[in-house]
Amino acid sequence: MLIDSKGCEFGSELILVVSKVYSEMKKNSEVGVITSQLMKPFYFFLNNNKIVEKYTKRKAGSPWGHLHSPTLPTDFDYPDFKSHYNKFELPFDIDREVILVSNKYNTEWNHGPVNFLDIPTLREIFTILSKKYLVVYNRVKSDKIVGDNSDILELGDYELVNEFDNVIDLNNIFSNYTINELQLVIGAHSKHKISVQGGTSIISSITGGENDIFVVKGGELEHDNFDKWYHRFSDCKIRTHSTYESLINRVKEITDE
Repeated sequence: MLIDSKGCEFGSELILVVSKVYSEMKKNSEVGVITSQLMKPFYFFLNNNKIVEKYTKRKAGSPWGHLHSPTLPTDFDYPDFKSHYNKFELPFDIDREVILVSNKYNTEWNHGPVNFLDIPTLREIFTILSKKYLVVYNRVKSDKIVGDNSDILELGDYELVNEFDNVIDLNNIFSNYTINELQLVIGAHSKHKISVQGGTSIISSITGGENDIFVVKGGELEHDNFDKWYHRFSDCKIRTHSTYESLINRVKEITDE
């Protein structure tokens, strides 16, 4: 039995399809999934021969229900990403804690970028955090992921990374991990994570620890998803920020802990 993701949106697959496949697998070991390319790391609980990476482009929406609803399904069950990927070694040697800072800069709802960390905010975050942490900056380039109906745009952030010691671009980390494995491994090793609304907020939540999410618009706000059920992925502690000032103040608190 193969459960077909239908090439749905990334966030919908991470929450709705992964949980469906995981729940069914626990009842029937013959269950597998038809998914998009590069998604195998999110189905680590399946045998490789049960994972078919078929889709090369994602569709808008999801046939698996509406992602932004006030509650999760009553039978919701989710794999332990943190425990699994925390066993994987980091692809670099460090003498300090690592912190994952994830961003996006793409069209949203057929308009320009809405939820993103701009250059002045990133500069301040890097300045504060790099004094204590190794900061891994995560905005995956378009040629490394399966595209959807949004366009990834230029921000100038990759050039900014080069100005700082103790800040590295995830795209430039050399390892045998795939890009999604890399995000999961670093996320699982990071106690603190900073992310923005969308896929990065989900990856940073399913790998445990604490996740500070920047969000100014989205269905998650309308239905209070971040407060009501994002913690159920991995007992992650979720905080949200709707202004850059609030997020930066929280970053200062993190370095003081």
